[in-house]
Amino acid sequence: MKEVPWRTAVAVLLLLASSRAATIMNGDRGLIHVRSALTTRKQQLWTTWRIRAWGQGAEIYYVSDGTRTRTTFWDAQAAAAINYGFSRHVSMTLSSVLYQDLNDDGGFELFGDTQLDAKFGSYQIAGSNVSLGLNGELRFPTGAHHNIIFEDYSAGTTELGMTGLFTYRFKLPDLPYEYRVHLNLGYRNYFDQGARLVKEEEYASISKANRYSQAFHYGFGLEFPTAVFDYGLEFFGQSWITFPPPAAAARENYLKMNLSLGYKPHPRIKLFTALDLRLTDDKETTQGPRAVKWGLNNYPGWRLYLGLRYMILPFSIYDLHKQVILESLSAAQKAPVTEIPRMKSSGTQETTRK
Repeated sequence: MKEVPWRTAVAVLLLLASSRAATIMNGDRGLIHVRSALTTRKQQLWTTWRIRAWGQGAEIYYVSDGTRTRTTFWDAQAAAAINYGFSRHVSMTLSSVLYQDLNDDGGFELFGDTQLDAKFGSYQIAGSNVSLGLNGELRFPTGAHHNIIFEDYSAGTTELGMTGLFTYRFKLPDLPYEYRVHLNLGYRNYFDQGARLVKEEEYASISKANRYSQAFHYGFGLEFPTAVFDYGLEFFGQSWITFPPPAAAARENYLKMNLSLGYKPHPRIKLFTALDLRLTDDKETTQGPRAVKWGLNNYPGWRLYLGLRYMILPFSIYDLHKQVILESLSAAQKAPVTEIPRMKSSGTQETTRK
C-alpha cells in the first residue's frame, strides 16, 4: 500500500466529509452501512443482492363512525450493486433499487433510483495499521416516486455526497484473524431547492424546498472476519444541517445500531443477514399527507436484511489466492511484487520484482 505521512493523513481525515444515510447500499468492502477505507482488490468484480423489510401492527380509529380496526404497516425494498476494483487504490460501485413499497394504498415501484460510488482508498499511514480513503457518491433520480414514507429523505433530485473513510486493522500475533475498526464522517447535499415534495395544492406552502437540504452523517463499525463467518457491529446516524420542508416524510435526526452476520461457504460466496435497531425515539415533525399517523415513526424501530455477495471475477480461484499473496508480500516488503517467491536450493527466497 502507498504510505502517507501521519500528520498529513490526520489533517485530511478531519477535513473529509461523508454521507451514509440516503445511500442505496454499500456494495464495496465494509459493513452493511459503514464503509471500509480498504478498496476492492484490483480486477475483482463483485455483485451484491439484498432485500430489507419491516412491519408493525397499529390500531386505526375512524372519527367519522367511531370504529377501530387493527392493521399492519410494512415496508420492503430490494436492491442490487456491482463493484469493481480498477487498481490498488480505486474501486467503483453502481447500485440500484429494484423494488420499493410506496406505502400509499398498497402501491409499489420497480426500478427506483440509481447511485454511482467512486472510492479512493487503501492509503496506509506510514508505520501504522491505519488506512484512509474517500468515497464520492452521486444518486440519480431514475425512479418515478420519491419522498416515500419509512424511507430516508429523497426529493427526486440528483444528490451529492462525500465520504471520509478511516480503518484500523488489529494484527496481533495471538489473534487468529485480524479485527477492523471503521469510521465514517461526512456530508450530503440534496440539491432540492425549488422541488415540490407533494402534488396537492393545499400543501404548496409546506412542500416546496426554498433552499438546499443538507445533512451530516456519521458511522462507527467493528468488523470481526474469520475463515467462515463475519461478525459486525455498527452505529450510524444523521443530523440535519438544513432541514427539508415540513412536507418531507423523513426530516428527523436519528441514531441506529446494526448487528450483522455473514457466512462464507466458498471463497466466491458470502451470505449475510443483519438487523437495524433505532436507538433514538424521534418525534414526528412531518406535516401534510406524508406524516405517519397512529403512533408510528417515519424511521422504523427495526429493519431486517437478507443478502448475497458473489465474486464474478477472477474466474480462477488460484488467481484469487495468488493475488492476495502478492498484495501481502508487497505490503510487507514495501515494493510491488509480480510473482510469488520461489525457494532456492539453499533455502533462501528468490522474488521477481518490477
